[in-house]
Amino acid sequence: MKQTMEQNDFLVDKRIRERIGNGRKTYNWILGIFAVTIGLVNISEHGFSMQNTKAIFNVAYALLGILIIIFSIIGRKLFWTRYRLKIDNDAIRIKKSFETELIIYLKKVQHLKTLPLKLEITYNDFVKTYDFSWLTTEEFKDFHAKLSDYCQKNKIETE
Repeated sequence: MKQTMEQNDFLVDKRIRERIGNGRKTYNWILGIFAVTIGLVNISEHGFSMQNTKAIFNVAYALLGILIIIFSIIGRKLFWTRYRLKIDNDAIRIKKSFETELIIYLKKVQHLKTLPLKLEITYNDFVKTYDFSWLTTEEFKDFHAKLSDYCQKNKIETE
């Protein structure tokens, strides 16, 4: 059985722990304080006993609230996000963890415009902007250089 080797012109595979916005931080603060309050009020009213499962749940509420507050102070998402960007012979493939892979077929591209950390691609009947803010500036420059080479070879207009 023959295996064909796929030529990878460009590949970025990275994991990022993204920041959360101010609205999410505020929401987490309020949720955390609410959970701590419910847990501590119920413990103070009913007391704590290892035989009482409600008391154990009240402690769990309080601890969960403290953890939520800590993560709002840290200001980052709980899990890492994995990004993969690959340019091969006929497509740009973008994969974000747990999302379906986005495939941009380069043969369908009419015009390519570069914006700061964004790419505006014109097809036959519509224009779409793709955000690459998760790339570093240097990675985006390398990506743009590879893409420009492809566009030049295949006579695709660039700006």
